[in-house]
Amino acid sequence: MCGFVGSVSESEPINPSTHLQSLKRISHRGPDSANVVSGPGFWMGFNRLSIIDLDSRSDQPFSKGGDDILLFNGEIYNYKEIRSKLASKHSVRFKTKSDTEVVYEALRIHGKSVISEFRGMFSICFYNKENTKLILARDPYGIKPLYYSQN
Repeated sequence: MCGFVGSVSESEPINPSTHLQSLKRISHRGPDSANVVSGPGFWMGFNRLSIIDLDSRSDQPFSKGGDDILLFNGEIYNYKEIRSKLASKHSVRFKTKSDTEVVYEALRIHGKSVISEFRGMFSICFYNKENTKLILARDPYGIKPLYYSQN
């Protein structure tokens, strides 16, 4: 099931204790792990229910050490096809067997245009710390919830 909470702000300070309370309130959505990542202008937390890849390398917030951070709830049914394309056309080397890493690499390489290729149920938050770009998306049927506020 999973669940995530996050905030991005260029001007207002982010209160970590408020966000931690929110993350605790949805802890039932992901009992396998809980992680937080934060930095100047952003805070993101994730509760994980491990299904496809049980390895902790697939825990979220997911990043490969660069500027991009992924929060992903759901399942991409055609992730093996997308993974194969990324490996052959872009020489991506995968470290996990998860659909999370496939979503991460697809968004990192192609941006939001690749979302239309995802078949499944999902909600996504993809953030680039360097250029402060945020992508929020959910599956076309709205199976996985994604609530946001823009102030």
